[in-house]
Amino acid sequence: MIVFDLQCENGQHKFEGWFKSQHDYEAQLARSMIACPICGDPSVKKAVMAPNIGLKSNQKAAVNIGAAKNSLAADAGMAKAAVSQDIASNWTENEKTNQGSGQAVNAPDLGKVEQLLTVLQQPEYKDFISKISEAQNKLLAKSEWVGDKFCDEARAIYYGDKEHRPIYGKAAEKDVAELVDEGIDVAPLLYPVIPDNIKN
Repeated sequence: MIVFDLQCENGQHKFEGWFKSQHDYEAQLARSMIACPICGDPSVKKAVMAPNIGLKSNQKAAVNIGAAKNSLAADAGMAKAAVSQDIASNWTENEKTNQGSGQAVNAPDLGKVEQLLTVLQQPEYKDFISKISEAQNKLLAKSEWVGDKFCDEARAIYYGDKEHRPIYGKAAEKDVAELVDEGIDVAPLLYPVIPDNIKN
């Protein structure tokens, strides 16, 4: 597989395309099979790009996305790199099935991620995010960590088998959907947390 940074002919939008080979890219381009995913412009060309050295098949990039999200006060460049790497890693894993298709596959727009992180670095947003984080921390201080037993505990409280109390824990998306279908109120935490009793 080969990855090219591509852009509209006028250079407004940049995106990635994955191809079997240089020849495959040229063949798709000649048949007008490549278009900008943002504006649909079929006039596409290679953009200037840095070399991309892939990891060996037995290596995987380790990214702590929670740390990047929680360190908005840290260097913006580091946060951008961590979030961009996480998105790229997740996208690569999710697109493995498309590798043999011979069609250009579009990556997430990392430029938009960087724009969002730049906006979040502005003082008014930092203050807003800080207040949300403080509010979540106050709620969690009055709640009980139930870990993987979250769904069972939530049901027991809802159906009156256990005393009513605020809880938080871990649950799979499908399990949360089942709770909602049963009429049980749940909400995701805005920031990832590690309860005190399981911290190193």
